[in-house]
Amino acid sequence: MMESVFETDKKIVIVDCRGMLPPDPMVAVLEAVDSLKVDEAVLMIHRKEPFPLYGKLGPRDCDYLVHRQDNGDVQLLIWKRDEDR
Repeated sequence: MMESVFETDKKIVIVDCRGMLPPDPMVAVLEAVDSLKVDEAVLMIHRKEPFPLYGKLGPRDCDYLVHRQDNGDVQLLIWKRDEDR
């Protein structure tokens, strides 16, 4: 299991999509995002950057960080925006 490159105090829910075929990565991550609690974040691990996903996160009140790894894999940390912002 890969560790997150991100530092966060949130509980991380890992969704490893490297072995999935479309549309399964998008479906799996959005299901995880839709059930996120305030103290949780989703860590998506994928073999490529999920560009179509980005447009679906804003309407769900989510922010994200992307880290591209040397081996080509991508880690994407997704969390709900703070309501007091």
